[in-house]
Amino acid sequence: MSCLFNRLLYIHVARLVGTLVGKFAKVYIPRPLRSTILGLFSHYFKIRTQDAEHPLSEYSSIDSFFVRRLKTQIRPIDPRASHIVCPVDGVIQEWGRIQDNQLIQAKNQRFSAQDLLKDCYSPQFQNGDFITFYLAPSDCHRIFSPLSGHILKAQLIPGGLYPVREPAISQISRLYVKNERIITLLDTKIGRVAVVKVGAFNVGSISLPYDPTLYCTSANQEARSKTYPKPIISKGECLGRFHLGSTVICLFEEGAIKWESSLRKEEAIQYGVAIGTCRN
Repeated sequence: MSCLFNRLLYIHVARLVGTLVGKFAKVYIPRPLRSTILGLFSHYFKIRTQDAEHPLSEYSSIDSFFVRRLKTQIRPIDPRASHIVCPVDGVIQEWGRIQDNQLIQAKNQRFSAQDLLKDCYSPQFQNGDFITFYLAPSDCHRIFSPLSGHILKAQLIPGGLYPVREPAISQISRLYVKNERIITLLDTKIGRVAVVKVGAFNVGSISLPYDPTLYCTSANQEARSKTYPKPIISKGECLGRFHLGSTVICLFEEGAIKWESSLRKEEAIQYGVAIGTCRN
C-alpha cells in the first residue's frame, strides 16, 4: 500500500512541477532582455545558439527558443531513397532486434512492444527492430520523420513522468510504458513505422505540427486516438516537438531495416543522418 501511495504522490508532484515549468517556459520575454536571458540559458545548458534559425532576440520565450528550428544548411537530410534517417538530435541509448515482442530498456530491463504502442501495435513489430534516443536540454527538440510515407494514426497515452536517464532506466521496470507518450504511426515503403515520443520529468508538453488538437501537457491527461486520411509526410519533415527534453523510440517491422555499422551506444547523433537502409 505504501509503495502505491508513494508512486501516486510522485506522479502528482511530477505533474505539478511539469505544469509550473511549462508555464514558466512560456512567460513572455521583452525584446531588450531576450539576448541576455536566452544567452544565459544557452550558456548553462551548452546550447549552440549559432545553429538556431533566428537570432536570440526573435524568440519571445524560453519555450519558443527550446523548440527552435535549426538552419537548414547545417542539418541536411540524407537524400538517398534507400536510407532511413535519424529522427532527432540526441544520444543512442539502445537499438537492435525486438525479440519475442520485447524491447531492451537497459541491461536488466525489458518491456513489451504491445504495451508501449497500445492501439498502434501491429503483429509485424513482434520480431522487428527498434532504436531509442535520449534528448538532452542542449539538443534540438523537434522530432522528424525517418522516412517518407503517410500518417495513419496518432495516439496520446496518459501516464507518469519518471526521469528517462540513468539510474532510472536501469531501476524502474517498464519505465517507457509507465510514462505518458504520443505515438505517430506511419505507413512507409518498408511497412509500418512507429515513432514514440515519451514524456519525462519536467517536460512541459508534447505537440504535433500535423495535428494541433492532439497534444500532451502535465494538466491534459485524456487518452485519445485519431486516424487520418493518409496525409503525406516527407523524410525529414517535422513530426513533433518536445517542450523540454525526453526520449524517442522508433519501431520497424521485421526485416525492414539494416542498421548502419557506425551506430554506437551512448554516442551523440544528429537528425537527418542515415541510421540504416531499407531491406525491401
